[in-house]
Order: sequence, then C-alpha cells, then structure tokens
Amino acid sequence: MPEPPEPPRKIVLARNLEEAPRGSLVYVDRKGKVRSPARYRALMATSYGLLVATVGGASALWISMIGVVPGLALGLGFTGWAAWMLRSNFQLRTGMQLLLSERMDEAIPHFERASRARFTPGVSKALAMQNLGAAYAWKGELETALRYQRRAIKQYGRSRSGKRLHAKLVRYAEISTLANLDRAEDARQRFESLPVPGDDSDYLRVLHWGAELQVCMAEGHCPLSEDDIHARAIVALRITTAGPLIALLAWAHRENGDDDQAWHLLREAYDREHTPGLTAAQPRLWAWMEANKAAAGVGPYRSE
Repeated sequence: MPEPPEPPRKIVLARNLEEAPRGSLVYVDRKGKVRSPARYRALMATSYGLLVATVGGASALWISMIGVVPGLALGLGFTGWAAWMLRSNFQLRTGMQLLLSERMDEAIPHFERASRARFTPGVSKALAMQNLGAAYAWKGELETALRYQRRAIKQYGRSRSGKRLHAKLVRYAEISTLANLDRAEDARQRFESLPVPGDDSDYLRVLHWGAELQVCMAEGHCPLSEDDIHARAIVALRITTAGPLIALLAWAHRENGDDDQAWHLLREAYDREHTPGLTAAQPRLWAWMEANKAAAGVGPYRSE
C-alpha cells in the first residue's frame, strides 16, 4: 500500500515582518502594517462571540510570507478565519496549509471548492481566487494566475467587508503577473493607479517596491536614484525572506552602474532561504540572477 501523504504544514504566525521565516504568516491590519500575534489574539478573543459582526466588519489579514515574492501576497481574511467552521472556510484553511507546504497541486482543489461554495461570504470567495492565482503563478501558469487574480479583484469590488486592503494585495499580484507576461505597459498603468503606501504601512510598502521594480525590469530600465535604491536595500536586508526583493534591488544597482553594490546584494539574495515559485513566477528575475551569479561570486541557488 502506498504511504499516506504527510500532513500539511501548520499555520504559524511570525512575530514581525523582519523575522518571518519561510512558510510563516504575519498579521497585517487594515492599513497594511504588520502587527504582533498578541494583537491578533486579542481581537479574536473579543470577536468569537460576535460572529455576525466579524463576518461583516473586520478586515485584518493573515499574509503569507513565503519569500515575500512581491505581489504574491496570500490572505486568509479575518472573516474566513473567524468562520472557519463553515465548510468553505475549512477548504480555504486546508488549501492555505498545503500552499505553505509548497504542495500547489493539492492546494488548488481546496481553493476551487471554496471559490464555488454556496452561502459563502464574498471576501472568502475572493480570497480563494486570490490564492488560486498565487498557486498557478508558482506553477508558472501565469495566464491562468492572471485570470484568477482579476476574478478576485472583481469579487472584492462586490464586497463591503475589508475590500480595500484585500484588493490592493491582489492588485500587486496582478502587476507582478503582467510584468512577467511581458505586458509592461499594462503593468505600468496598473502600478501608477495605486497610491504610494505610507511609512506606517510596512507590508504594503515592501510589496509596492517589489511591484515597481518588476515593472522597471520588464521595461528594461531603472529610473530610481542610487539613494532610493540604497534606502530600500537597507529595509530589505533586514527581512529574512526578502531574497527576491533584494535581487531586484541588485538589478537596479547594476542598471545604474554600481556593480559593487549589485553583486553584494545578489550574493545576499542567493544566501536567503529558497523562495518557492521564484523560477516560475518571476522568470525574468531568475534568468538575470543566473546570468550574473558568476560575476557576483556566488554558487548554485539553494533550493532547500
């Protein structure tokens, strides 16, 4: 008899953005700022007896920190988590556990069932579609990923519960996918339509930087100044799983003629934990990394 599959990875909440390890989650408030696990637990403690209010109101998010792949934020919304005893939200939770375990093919059917379930809050359906977009992006099926991302954006637009932050996250995913489908003009238009996150929106700020750099790479030039690139690199280097963002900043330094900083950041990017889906979801970045790793003095990309 074949051995039963290993149980999926448990959902773990990291203390902060900087220390979040591979496969963990962070709690993000509706402004896009990472908050402590204690704050989330306090919200949950006051909300368990108020299921109706929870489903209708709060928009706090669990955000996947798998590699901080710019634009590929995953969400299990406060709505879905508080109502997870419902069948559709159980599917959503199981799918997220499988996705965190990098078992995309197993996760996809759970998200598909959650996206089609009857009597399910619109935000939960949109989250399922958003996660389907991420799963297909990590598989390299970018056209399919784009289709689900746009379905999620449309579904968020119909919901009154937490739609602003949720929709921003999936819009960053859409920008990333467009850039990697060589649709730079479309990606630029959508990027310019988004507001610049403030300093108090640390998670959104990181996604914004990553999306902008992916658009710039698709366009073939980097308009950012050396000071801007350096300031972003200081922030990115503090984040354990920010390898892809650090690699994008290496590319930006290289475009501006600063090879020393470019190769320093590229070595740092290779030294970070493996980022699932990088080669498939961001093929242009991966190709640049591989083409320049010898010049930077790094070895093979660590896959484990």
